[in-house]
Amino acid sequence: MVRYGAIGPSSAKALASFAPIDFVGQSADIAQVAEAFSQVVQAETVLFPGSQISLRSIQRVLREHQVVDLACYETHMISVVVPECDVYIFSSPSNVRSFFQSNVLPSGAFCWAFGTQTAQCLLKHGCQHAEIFEDLQPAQIAHTIKQFFNR
Repeated sequence: MVRYGAIGPSSAKALASFAPIDFVGQSADIAQVAEAFSQVVQAETVLFPGSQISLRSIQRVLREHQVVDLACYETHMISVVVPECDVYIFSSPSNVRSFFQSNVLPSGAFCWAFGTQTAQCLLKHGCQHAEIFEDLQPAQIAHTIKQFFNR
């Protein structure tokens, strides 16, 4: 039997037009998603399509014989100079590393991260003010940012 899962609601929405979704991660905390996924998978074998530099966060909670990794796209670091801002949003650790190839975070700048791995990467690069989005739905991200600027 083939079943499909998505790391979060946005991925599930994109995948739903191709197949029924059996699992949707409901947290920005990848460790929580991984644990929930492992409970659904139990002893089944899982194919993980992803980047050649995947952190394998979900795979690490499963037994090695259950995991089939398939690098189906490449992530490339593109060095772009970004104008100085008060707030920055980072979607992945590779996004953070790419940013810091050509930029310096201004003193007092505030960063938002999509998940704990991205936040940890920001800390390694010297970011002193970082928050993790609790919900990665676009409407919730917009709401969180609006609240930040209205304080």
